[in-house]
Amino acid sequence: MSSIEHLPPELLIQVFLNLDLKSIFSLKRTCQFFHSIIEISEHVQYNLLLERSSMVSNPNSRQSITSKRHELQEKEDRWSNLRWADSFQRLAQPKTSLVCASVPLH
Repeated sequence: MSSIEHLPPELLIQVFLNLDLKSIFSLKRTCQFFHSIIEISEHVQYNLLLERSSMVSNPNSRQSITSKRHELQEKEDRWSNLRWADSFQRLAQPKTSLVCASVPLH
C-alpha cells in the first residue's frame, strides 16, 4: 500500500488548492511534509490569503500568482496597520478658510 506522501508535490498542491481554510490548517498540523509543501507553495499561500481576506481571484488577470499574493498581502497589511483614531482626528480638525477679495458687482 502506498502513502499519499509519495505523490509528487505538484499533485498534492493541486489537491490542497481545493481545500478550505480550516482543512488546510488541519493538514499543516498533520505532518512536517504537508506543512512544508503548504508553506512553500505560492499558489496555496495566495488562496489562503484570498480566503482570509474574503476575496476572489480575477481569472482574467495577467499578473503572476506571486505578484498577486504580494499585492494582496500589502493591502491587508495596510488595513491592519490603519490607525482609525488618527484618521478621525484629521477629519475633525477645522479646515483653513480661504480669504477672497470682494469684487464689486455691476
